[in-house]
Amino acid sequence: MLLLALLMAGCGSSGGGEAAPRTAPSTTYRAPDNAPPKCTAVFAEGVTTSIDLWQYECIDGDGVARLLSTAVEDCTNGRRLAHNVAGWGYLDEPWHRYPAGSERVVPRAERESCRG
Repeated sequence: MLLLALLMAGCGSSGGGEAAPRTAPSTTYRAPDNAPPKCTAVFAEGVTTSIDLWQYECIDGDGVARLLSTAVEDCTNGRRLAHNVAGWGYLDEPWHRYPAGSERVVPRAERESCRG
């Protein structure tokens, strides 16, 4: 057991000095020339709201590839309300972008309608 502990203590060391600090990999990157579509095109006003919208990356206004996290709520009336930082919509119905400069939340009437 002592030999195993000594062997494990020596693993990963570069010989007497402290191990180099580890950093988390970046979660964003600059898009290449064959980049995904722009987020404003993917989440354009009036496109049909579908799960396909948020399955893949899109390019934000700064040219950075993003995967927009989207919440989907099951409504009491059987509809499914999806929303993220770009806008909101009911599955299989038109997508609605948030107006420029507005709060990025689903309108109260729609939230109340969904929740019953």
